[in-house]
Amino acid sequence: MDTLAAVGRILAPLAVLALLLAGCADETASAPGGVDVRVIEVTMKEMAFEPSDITVRAGETVTFRMTNAGTVRHEAVFGNEDMQRAALAKMAEMDGSRTTLPAAGGRSRPLAAPAHPGMGMPNVISLEAGETGDITFRFDEPAEWLIQCHEPGHLEGGMAGTLTILPA
Repeated sequence: MDTLAAVGRILAPLAVLALLLAGCADETASAPGGVDVRVIEVTMKEMAFEPSDITVRAGETVTFRMTNAGTVRHEAVFGNEDMQRAALAKMAEMDGSRTTLPAAGGRSRPLAAPAHPGMGMPNVISLEAGETGDITFRFDEPAEWLIQCHEPGHLEGGMAGTLTILPA
């Protein structure tokens, strides 16, 4: 979990940047302080990310504008295999937790899906059908990351992609 904590410390300031950039439609935008931010549009569909293979360069700050064009909630977990395992472990912890909706007579009825949007992790974005949201990263060094949806059955259905970070 040390890796996840380190990622959280690195990515937390970028969450503020993502909020500032929400609504930008340009491929490149400028954030406060003159930082150029590349915007990459990604569509989440039933069991696929489009594009599924993305390449960026070390030194870049990138906002991924995620649009859920599917009919169910999808998420994107960005990170290496350790970060993916951490997200899977978090999902397993929350497996018993369910979202509830008010029903007639003041009773609540459970939804079929576990309540876990974002899982409280800085490298995850979770979107309901029809929603669009941004997640921003600054890539400091070359690496191979994965983009995966850990909603039940989605990864097994092929909802995964790769993020290649090339040298600057």
